[in-house]
Amino acid sequence: MPTGQNSRIPSTLDRRRRSRREVMVAIAAVFILLIAYFLLPFTRIGDIRTAILLTVEAVATCAIFVWQIRAVLRADRPLARALAAAVAIFGCYIIGYATVYFTLSAGDPVGFSAPLTKIDALYFCVTVFATVGFGDIVATSQAARVVVLVQMIGNLILIGLALRLLTASADVRRAELRADEPTRLADQE
Repeated sequence: MPTGQNSRIPSTLDRRRRSRREVMVAIAAVFILLIAYFLLPFTRIGDIRTAILLTVEAVATCAIFVWQIRAVLRADRPLARALAAAVAIFGCYIIGYATVYFTLSAGDPVGFSAPLTKIDALYFCVTVFATVGFGDIVATSQAARVVVLVQMIGNLILIGLALRLLTASADVRRAELRADEPTRLADQE
């Protein structure tokens, strides 16, 4: 049995399986975050605590982003890893802001046009993220408007910078893998 082409088939299949598994793990992680968002008992917070929560959310998202970029730069299938990274980053970002909106609304029920449930907060966050802005929920207090403004600026940064860095990292890693391909083929023979 020749070792050249046949020995690469399991390796390619294994890499595809790992790629699918990485994406599924990222989706599962976001799903677990979503479950935690709905099950954890959040309490109302004041303006200073809202700022602290926003800062923690921003730091966590940045840490996850850096970790994901590093993972893309080491991945066997960098495009799949970049997709998994995008799912994880965007999921953390959206759930983080939904948490801020919910706790802000609980602390100041007139901060929005209606008190927000967890579903309402998630819905509002996604409409702001998607720049849809239906207008059925509106930030009415200065604190709520500041948080929405910070999210809108963060959206532009996240969409522009994060996607660009993820794709650039995947391109760099793909170039490295292509450059190493002759060496790997020679080792397999």
